Amino acid sequence: MICSNVCSCGIVSDSLSVSGSGGQGDPWHIESNAFGIVTSSTRPSSPFVGQSIYETDTKRYRTWDGTTWAMFAAGQFQACHVTSATNLSVPHSVITTVNFSAEWHDPYNWWVSGTPNRITPNIPVRFQATALTFWAAKADLLRVTTGFRLNGADFTPFQRSEENPGNVSVGGHQTSLTSMEFTMNGSTDYFDMFIYQTNTGATSHLCTMVQAMLEWKGL
Repeated sequence: MICSNVCSCGIVSDSLSVSGSGGQGDPWHIESNAFGIVTSSTRPSSPFVGQSIYETDTKRYRTWDGTTWAMFAAGQFQACHVTSATNLSVPHSVITTVNFSAEWHDPYNWWVSGTPNRITPNIPVRFQATALTFWAAKADLLRVTTGFRLNGADFTPFQRSEENPGNVSVGGHQTSLTSMEFTMNGSTDYFDMFIYQTNTGATSHLCTMVQAMLEWKGL
């Protein structure tokens, strides 16, 4: 039978099954394992729609939508923020790929030192990418550019440039910034970043710091 008491009580049971007929369907049942703590390799083999799990190895919450284990939240902020805090010598009129040297935030290991120019997320699908460059003082800068690429291919538009910045006084700096959203497959797709400058002396110029952030925006 179906309890008709409106008492807002909680029922706790390891093996509760209520069946019958009526407005709730025939048979009507209550699932006692609606939430579970598992790993990504020990998910329930016969899930029901709405069943939810928390994976201790990935720190992700998922729910079964009838087709797949959809991710709806995570235990930590899903982003990768990396930097190259050392001075980089950027040749005149040469697109220079950035090799990052340190992580500020990377709980899911999207960046690894073995491929220092790449951020490779293991979560699909939509991401917000932001890249920022600080240029050292220089009197004759004509153009400074920060850009990023997906799998080595340029976006359109793929960059934001500071045209004719002019004299940057000692102690000051020139910045270049770009940001946009795009999709990644969560396995092989990677993000990388490039910087570029031109000047009247046609010489190399110092970039004092580079930062890049890739943030998961949703499915």
